[in-house]
Parts: sequence; C-alpha cells; structure tokens
Amino acid sequence: TVTKFDFTSLESEKKLKVPHMGWNCVQDRDCIADESLSEQNRFYFVHSFHVNCKDESDVEWTANHGYEFPCAVRRGNIRGVQFHPEKSHRFGVSFFRKFIEDTCA
Repeated sequence: TVTKFDFTSLESEKKLKVPHMGWNCVQDRDCIADESLSEQNRFYFVHSFHVNCKDESDVEWTANHGYEFPCAVRRGNIRGVQFHPEKSHRFGVSFFRKFIEDTCA
C-alpha cells in the first residue's frame, strides 16, 4: 500500500514539510549499496508518499522523515526506489553501477 506522510501522531511541535525534498541518508539492509558508501548512503528525495510493504523481507533500504519508511524494495528481480538516483551525484552513480553489475551477473 502507499501512504501519504502523516505527522499528526508525532510528539514534536515542529511538523516536517511535505513533500519531503532534499538529501537524506538511507540505512542499508544488505542490498546493492556500494561498500565504499556504507558509512554515508545519501540520496535525493522528492515525494509526499511512501510504500508500506506487507512483507518486511521486501525492504532493502529505509530512510527517516519523521519516522522510518522503506525507500528501496526488492522482490525477485523487481526493484524499486523512492529516491532519485539520477539526481544523487556520486551516490547515484555508484547505485547505478552496482545495480547494473547485479542485474548482469
């Protein structure tokens, strides 16, 4: 399912902006990240919604915008990402390189 970001349940008085725009670090769940980027996987996001996976094993990466959400998913040979690798500078280039290597392997 897909859900719009909702911060009504956050205790903080400061509500985060939607859409979520800008750079954000992601947490790797043993996926296609380049090991050289493992300390700082940063990608560019522009979105108001996020996916909710029924099966947690489909989640490869998560990010946090008020709360943790899946930002990269995979089931079999199908992959999807919430961020924009093409706008993510060297992190995006590394992502594409590793994605191609994994796809062609």
